[in-house]
Amino acid sequence: MATEYPGDPSAASWMIDAFVAHAWQAFVAHRQTPVRIVSPQGHRHPAPENPMTFVEEGAAVDVQVEITNSIGTAPKAALTSVVLRSGDLQLGELAGADAEALTFRGVVLSVAGAHPLIAEANYDDGQRRLSHPVTVQVVRAGCPSPESGYQVVCVAR
Repeated sequence: MATEYPGDPSAASWMIDAFVAHAWQAFVAHRQTPVRIVSPQGHRHPAPENPMTFVEEGAAVDVQVEITNSIGTAPKAALTSVVLRSGDLQLGELAGADAEALTFRGVVLSVAGAHPLIAEANYDDGQRRLSHPVTVQVVRAGCPSPESGYQVVCVAR
């Protein structure tokens, strides 16, 4: 709450809740982040070449993450864990040797609506890197057929 904030409230940036704050933090992450969600292909920018992924409530989906150092932005420290989030909600964590696998298997999104998937890579020196968010739409039943010409990827129960 603003009344509990110890700093100057007029100099702070306020988000409506933690979910939006986490999504925004990933959205404005370093442009050349070494962390990327490869699959599912989510809605990154509104363009016909960018497919929209729809997931039925309760369906299990695998989320594949890629971490590279080809652009020189990954820390030199050792990777200790990779956390998968939808906003501020932690969906899974791969730690130790499992962090190298970089695939979260059987992730269930059980609430209808937009889910900004974010991968967070954590290193043994305390650094962390965020992927840009990949948005998937969770629907109650059945995936819509696009009338706008957009590609649709559907994950059914």
